[in-house]
Amino acid sequence: MTTQTVQTDHPQVCVHTRLTDEVEDWKIQRSLQLVREMGAATVVDFFPWAYIEGSPGAYDWHHPDRILAYAHEQGIQVIARLGLVPDWARPKASVQQTSLNSLTPAHYADYARFVGAFAARYRGTVTALIAWNEPNLSFEWGYRSVAPAEYIDFLRHVYAAAHAANPDVIVLGGALAPTLSERVAADISQSAYIELVDLREHPLALHQERRTTSDGHSRGGNDEHSREDAHPHGDGDRAAARHALIIEEWLPSHFQDERGLMRVPWSR
Repeated sequence: MTTQTVQTDHPQVCVHTRLTDEVEDWKIQRSLQLVREMGAATVVDFFPWAYIEGSPGAYDWHHPDRILAYAHEQGIQVIARLGLVPDWARPKASVQQTSLNSLTPAHYADYARFVGAFAARYRGTVTALIAWNEPNLSFEWGYRSVAPAEYIDFLRHVYAAAHAANPDVIVLGGALAPTLSERVAADISQSAYIELVDLREHPLALHQERRTTSDGHSRGGNDEHSREDAHPHGDGDRAAARHALIIEEWLPSHFQDERGLMRVPWSR
C-alpha cells in the first residue's frame, strides 16, 4: 500500500488516539485515516505493558505492530505512552489497596527493561516514548504517594534503558494532572533529568532545534536548567541531562511564568 502524506498547515497538532483495545483492523485504519484527513501528523497512543509482557521476558508484539504499521501507511508519526502494570509486577489486591497502575521501586528495573525492548523493536518507527501518566497522582501508582524525587529516579532507569536500545529516542515525562495546589514542584523542575519546556513550542520541534555541543551531544536551548552542571550520578547522568526529557502536557496559562515556562504544582 502506498504511504499517504499528511497535508497540514499546523504540524504541531497531535491527537491522542486510543486504539489499544480495537479488535478489528478496519477500525484502526479508519481512525488513523480520519486523523490524517484532519491534518494531524502525530498521534499519541497507549501501549499497555501488561498486554505486551504477560510474563517476565515474554513479549507479544502483535497489537503494537499493526497499529504502527497502519500509522505508517497514513504517514503519521506515533508517540508511544507506556504504562499499565502486568499482574506479575504489581502487589496483590488481597494484600493491599492497589490498582492496575501499581508499580513499586522494586519493579522499576522491570519496567525499564520493557521500555528498552520497545525502543529496540521500534527503532526508526517510534521516535518518542512517554514514561508513565500523570505521575503526580497517587492513583497512577496504585494509591501510593510518589514524590518528585522518586519519579526522577524512575526516569533515570527508563532513560538509560531506552537510550541503550535506541540513542535517538526522545523520552518524555508523563503528562501531569492539573491540580488545585499552588505548591511548585521545585525539586523536579531543578532535576538533571527534566528540562523546562517553553509551552509555545511543540515538543518534537524543540528536540529538533537543539544545538550540538563539541562532544556530539544534543542540548536544549538557553534556559538555565540546560547548563552542564556536575551531577551526582556520574558521566552517564551528565549525558542524560544533555537530552531534554520533556513533560508532555500543555498546561493552563496560570501554570506558566512570565517567560512561558511551566512551573507545575505536584500534588495529590
